[in-house]
Parts: sequence; structure tokens; C-alpha cells
Amino acid sequence: MPDLAAEVRSPSTWRFDVGVKKAGYERHGLQELWLVDIVARTVLVYRRSSTGCAVFDVALELAEDERLTCPLLPEFALAVADIFCLPERSRITARTLAAPAGCRQARRP
Repeated sequence: MPDLAAEVRSPSTWRFDVGVKKAGYERHGLQELWLVDIVARTVLVYRRSSTGCAVFDVALELAEDERLTCPLLPEFALAVADIFCLPERSRITARTLAAPAGCRQARRP
């Protein structure tokens, strides 16, 4: 089992993802789960406050004006709005990475 899992909403499986699948992750010891809701444009975060915690005891719903952080990745911080700025294509290439209006462009090193 990984420490962190992320799922993106699919219309056909969303109820399963927030119910049975989330419970399975919790039961098997996942430390943190992100459920990205592309319809509501939010991220549901479920995490354990400590490694010894038996269940997800922290639940957050992050809106587009908030930042997604993760105790497992101390240097990680992402504006939730940036998640929804990616092009809606099944395959992202260098040509398709032009951000829609209002989105910040990623800088290349």
C-alpha cells in the first residue's frame, strides 16, 4: 500500500470512490487520500493525523482558492485552481500544455 493515493472523479465511479474504495484505502493503512472532484472543482483530502491512527481522522474539502499541502511531502504546495487549468485531453504533450486564460504557465528549468 502506498502512503498517498489520488483519484480523479469519474462520473461512473464517484460514489464507489468516496464510499467503498475510500474505506478500503483506510482499512489497509493508506496515510492520505486525495479525491479530485472535477465537477465541483474541489479536492477532498482524507488523512491520518499520525501513523498510529486507525482511521482517517482529518477530512478537508479544498476549494479553488486554497492550497493543497501534504504532511508526507513537506515541500509540496499546489494551488487547487492550478489542478483545473490542465487541458482536458487524455494525452498531454508539450504542444497541449498551453494553459487556458487565467492560469499560470509552468516554468521550465
